Amino acid sequence: MVTSVVNSLSGEPKLAPGLTITVSYTPLAFADLQSSSPAYGSPFPAVSVSIGPYGGVVMGVQTDSSGGGIVTLMIPREVPVGPATLVLRNSRGVSAPFYVQIDAYSPALRPVWSSCDGSTQVVAFNAEGLGATNPPSPSIGYPPLGQAFPTAVKPTVTVAGLAAVVRDSAGNPPYAGYSGSFEVPADAPEGIQPVVLTIGGVSAKPVDLLVGTQNNLPGHAGGSLPDLIQAAPQAIVQATNCRVVFGRDTLKADPRNPPLALGATEVRIQDSAGVERLAGILSAAPGQVEYVVPEGTANGRAMASISVDGQVVSASPLDIDTVQPSVFYTAYLIRVRDGAASMEPLPTDWFGPGTIDLGPAMDQVYLIIPATGIRNRSSLEHVSLHFAAYSSFGDWPVAYAGAQGEYAGLDQVNVPLRRFPPGTAPEDGVSVQVMVDSILSNELYLHFTQID
Repeated sequence: MVTSVVNSLSGEPKLAPGLTITVSYTPLAFADLQSSSPAYGSPFPAVSVSIGPYGGVVMGVQTDSSGGGIVTLMIPREVPVGPATLVLRNSRGVSAPFYVQIDAYSPALRPVWSSCDGSTQVVAFNAEGLGATNPPSPSIGYPPLGQAFPTAVKPTVTVAGLAAVVRDSAGNPPYAGYSGSFEVPADAPEGIQPVVLTIGGVSAKPVDLLVGTQNNLPGHAGGSLPDLIQAAPQAIVQATNCRVVFGRDTLKADPRNPPLALGATEVRIQDSAGVERLAGILSAAPGQVEYVVPEGTANGRAMASISVDGQVVSASPLDIDTVQPSVFYTAYLIRVRDGAASMEPLPTDWFGPGTIDLGPAMDQVYLIIPATGIRNRSSLEHVSLHFAAYSSFGDWPVAYAGAQGEYAGLDQVNVPLRRFPPGTAPEDGVSVQVMVDSILSNELYLHFTQID
């Protein structure tokens, strides 16, 4: 029996063609989780869903807390607007028809992120439920390379209630998603502001956008809220802004002892307790300031104010927590062979560190990862190297996680590398993260080889 059908992104019952939906049903049998889907070439449930005469594209299944089933699928773009019946088939048989209304639009936004195009802050968005495209986009199969599918109706967007210029909006076949971009209005106030997308008179739920200065931990640049403004005491933060000039010149300080003012630039952090402290500045340039969050900054919402020649040019939020791990893409190896230790640089690619040769079984190999935001960890036992997609490898313990000791704000994680069972080393690459007190860092992409 089907119990509910909702927009997977917004959680609302409003449906539209080309939308990812969540269908809840009872009862559930183990056999419901078996079989595969040739459309996607990976394991999916022995469940099919039809909307009228059209078959939905099943993308996944899971169980809920009450033991029922949850199917995620895409409504085919060919489904016409109007009333329809949804029928689910699984190992137990065929459900009774579930009546739904298909509307032209059911917009929902995912978290947004931004970048600079000259002095303009441009926001990229991913959405669902933006309706028909022109030309029509397929539900199954990939279109010719370079073929674009603009939405038949261009949405409107507001930021803090101000109209934004929408640059583009298009479907992404064969999936349900849409993507596009818009310009933040020049007079939008700095800080966290609501973004509302509207199409065909229907508005999506607001999502938050950080207007103005973006405070990023290294490795998290270009992210979205809430991780965009997360930091820890004594962590390195990179602040960027499209429109505001943070300094006249490009200056670098001594990273061993960063000054509280660099050129004409100062950074002040007012923490959640109302205490204001000057931050040590590592570098300052017209579009970016790199600073270290002062020691003793209280957890909670802080404000980072950047001044030039004594005048505040930016004031933006910063969420402080005890640890907020972030790793740099400059890792290296220490290899101990026949009692002698040597340091090996780790070749890098677009994803960060490259191939790690574990060598013969008698080698001891340590991965040294520069990081920030981890020194306030609770204990060494609560720091590990986490394999993002290979849970069978487990979480590997670390030998050291703390301050690097020479440079302000810089931390270090030393990982004694294990050997993989013969024939299982992930030579094609695997994403790993540093986990500190259950908080995960950004990802490194590593390749492993070993002599079995």
